[in-house]
Amino acid sequence: KSREGYKYGAIEMLDSMAYDGLTDAYENIPMGESTEKHNSRLGLDRLAQDEIGALSHQRAAAARKNGLFEAEIT
Repeated sequence: KSREGYKYGAIEMLDSMAYDGLTDAYENIPMGESTEKHNSRLGLDRLAQDEIGALSHQRAAAARKNGLFEAEIT
């Protein structure tokens, strides 16, 4: 729509980077709220979250070291 122009007056603009990156696509709630909701449902505490995060970073570092992202990283 913005390529065609808008009529005079205020319009609401949505920051797609912030919205798409920080909003749960299924429930339309902030990611932090979604995390708290599902962690309590799944019985995950902060320590478990930290362990999962550390493992994810270790796997990503190993994948990059082994060249698995060569075609994606310029």
